[in-house]
Amino acid sequence: MHILVLVHSQGGNCLTLAELAVKGVESIPGIRAELKRVPDLETEEALRAHPWTGRVYAERIHPLPVARIDDLARADGLIIGSGTRYGGMSAAMKYFLEQASPLWRTNALLGRPAGVMSVASTPHGGVEQATLGMMVQLMHLGMLLVPCGYATPLLQRAGSPYGAMAIAGGAAGRTLSEDELAVAHYLGQRVAEVALRLGPKQLQA
Repeated sequence: MHILVLVHSQGGNCLTLAELAVKGVESIPGIRAELKRVPDLETEEALRAHPWTGRVYAERIHPLPVARIDDLARADGLIIGSGTRYGGMSAAMKYFLEQASPLWRTNALLGRPAGVMSVASTPHGGVEQATLGMMVQLMHLGMLLVPCGYATPLLQRAGSPYGAMAIAGGAAGRTLSEDELAVAHYLGQRVAEVALRLGPKQLQA
């Protein structure tokens, strides 16, 4: 069984959360994780030339394998993460999910577990709204949402009941806290545990 961890990250912080989610998934025996990025809408040249994030893109983000829609159908569970854009998920993540209409028509993802993550560069930068927006799209695909809740005291210090979220980067140069990283790891564990209980899903034709 495997969980697809799907990310769109420009500054690298959401990618870091995704990497911790991968470790959380793989801490559960019998489950492996697959980390991929959604296709960017900007050109590779523009992304490499960005004055703030070009180096991160070249060194950490570009080398990741690029996801295809059929990757969703092959996975036993899903974790998606996106940086915020004006209070919502990135256009690249939204565009990718909107291409899943063939899976929506066939109910290919019905009943599979999914979790969400988001990062903003400023306080009140939209992480909750972005997270809830991603949840709505996953609900339309019939997936079973796996939130963090408050099952561990860690969630009193970081993250949210909806999923892993953090404030990092931006002009303030804030780095991800140990608690924020730990919540991403916990989310990976949660999704993997639920996937294991549900068992492998029969792929739709």
